[in-house]
Amino acid sequence: MISGFLRALCNVIALVCSATIASAQSPPQPRVTIGYVEIASDPRYEPITAYGRLVLKSRDRPFAGAKVGLDEAQALTRVLKIDFALERISVKSPAEVAGAVVSARDTSGIHVFIVDAPAEAFKPLADAVKGRDILVFNTTAADDALRRNLCAAELVHTLPSLAMSMDALTQYLVVAQVEQYSGL
Repeated sequence: MISGFLRALCNVIALVCSATIASAQSPPQPRVTIGYVEIASDPRYEPITAYGRLVLKSRDRPFAGAKVGLDEAQALTRVLKIDFALERISVKSPAEVAGAVVSARDTSGIHVFIVDAPAEAFKPLADAVKGRDILVFNTTAADDALRRNLCAAELVHTLPSLAMSMDALTQYLVVAQVEQYSGL
């Protein structure tokens, strides 16, 4: 009876060890790295001050939002069995954005980029990524010319343009005016 118990115990230990070894030898999950490109001393993020040093409003970069989005994608990570990572890339000027994106693609294999840069960075960037397997998300440049003159398959604008914002505001004001006078 004891030998049967020992045999069963040895079988359970062997099963647990083989499962542990099999899980240790399973290939790691693939990783998708998203590049976040920003300008190091971007004047758009300087705090609004009054009387010299009194800070009226601080303006934060959208990097924190990208990190929150990555955290919220953890459920997707478990389902798709893909890890997501965010790599922060800082450049000194808008002229360096295109080179940084192409360099990160060639050296680190990053295919998806979130770009936090003013509008003047996007024309050279669109030219640099044209025909490559790179997807760029414009997150902060709302200039109308980007949507009119700079149409590229590799460039997605996530922020509404100034014309879109004005149209939405006008439609809202028209509806509010109609509701006010119609008694609704």
